[in-house]
Amino acid sequence: MSATSPRIEPLAFSRTASLAVSIIVAVKRVDAALLDLLRGLREARFPLPYEVILVAATNDHGTLSEIRNQFPLVLVYTASAYLEQGALYDIGVKAAGGKHLLLLDSTAHPTAATLTEMVRFADNGQFIGAVVPRYVTASGADRPACRFFPRPITACLEAIGFSPTYPKLNYAFNRLVTTPKEVDAAEAGCVLIRRAAILDVGGLSTGYPAGGEIWDWCMRARLKGWTVFLQPGNQAIVTSPDLPYANTDKRAAVRRFIYRFYGWVPSALLAIIMLPCEVKDRW
Repeated sequence: MSATSPRIEPLAFSRTASLAVSIIVAVKRVDAALLDLLRGLREARFPLPYEVILVAATNDHGTLSEIRNQFPLVLVYTASAYLEQGALYDIGVKAAGGKHLLLLDSTAHPTAATLTEMVRFADNGQFIGAVVPRYVTASGADRPACRFFPRPITACLEAIGFSPTYPKLNYAFNRLVTTPKEVDAAEAGCVLIRRAAILDVGGLSTGYPAGGEIWDWCMRARLKGWTVFLQPGNQAIVTSPDLPYANTDKRAAVRRFIYRFYGWVPSALLAIIMLPCEVKDRW
């Protein structure tokens, strides 16, 4: 069964591309991790013309005022707490003035060298739509920065008990790649996307939990001829715990991906197969 691209509304930018990169940080809450990230971005001294855009799904105006005072150069936008992560990114994307868009959450910390090399690498290929660095924890352990696309047969096999197989292969792939490698999809955290690709492919507001909006965008990009690369020579430090593959939100993201690209029949079958796992997790 081959994948087909779902219809999605084009995304319009409100500004022209006058900067090398727009760093877009989208968060559901304002916490210590976000403040650490903003301080790190301020101190990184990126050699490229850039801006930082923060999109926060919070009504805590006092905290946001404090952020504006501490980081006056950060463009701050507020959004409804009910918006999913992809919709938060799209708010920042529409306001961006960069040729490239670095999509960050508050758990990923790229260095100035990493961002510079990601932009340089993307500029060297006309159809490179997205670039992701290697993800590592503060202790130096690898975290998957890319993944294979969910497909109906593999998703069903994972749901009936073969779930350990796929994550082990994915971890092994991420560890073994030592040179830039074209991949299916990036994992959310620190993903550089070309502005021209966003204009062609559309935005990220597609109703996913657990970072699935990045998988969806990468699939649509590949169906339009863009490529996605893992660039393992550069690293971003990630501070969030790695969610188990059987996590409820990840299962929901896989089901939505199958529905959008393969139709309701395999998605419904997958939901039935996953039902015992959902009952176990919720009760």
